[in-house]
Amino acid sequence: MEGQELAARHIALREQAGLTQEQEAKMAGVSPTTISGIESGKITRPHLKTLLKIARALGADVGELRESGKVEAPPSPTQPPLNGFEEERRFSRFSEAIVAVAAKWGEAVADPDMNDTKRFGVIDAALELSDVISERVEEEDWEAIPNEERLEIVTAMEQLNAVAEKGVNHLKSSAQTESERQRFQERREKIRQWTSQISA
Repeated sequence: MEGQELAARHIALREQAGLTQEQEAKMAGVSPTTISGIESGKITRPHLKTLLKIARALGADVGELRESGKVEAPPSPTQPPLNGFEEERRFSRFSEAIVAVAAKWGEAVADPDMNDTKRFGVIDAALELSDVISERVEEEDWEAIPNEERLEIVTAMEQLNAVAEKGVNHLKSSAQTESERQRFQERREKIRQWTSQISA
């Protein structure tokens, strides 16, 4: 089921972008077998770095591809790649923890039984954590941050932003809802700017 969900989301986004598998692979800088493997369901847990490249080629956020599906963190440099496609470093435990919490929050805010007061609380927590990460980054020089760490920052912020977006989409329309929508849209733009500066 996990692979089918990822495959369906990927196919929909690729077709929306008007790309063939070969065109997408070239734009993303990945092997065509990676794209066909995802769409056939053979690759069910692609590496985060691979997913970021694919999302960028499709003009999408990683969260749009990931949704409820699990994605493997890249293996450490001493560990061979699990699926034979790319060798990438393993994300820090801290980054993995943020992504795991964001996944739980995403499930919570999508629960129709959650009341709007609690939903606003989770949305606010996700955006506040995203703000803290952003503020820390802005205190440093983005260009001086190692590429691997940039990828971790962008991935964590995308997942937190996806929580906010999912939560807002489950809220009744109000001034507060529109305010939260504006907050996550501003963060999305910042994430896109930072993503464009991550080396392929």
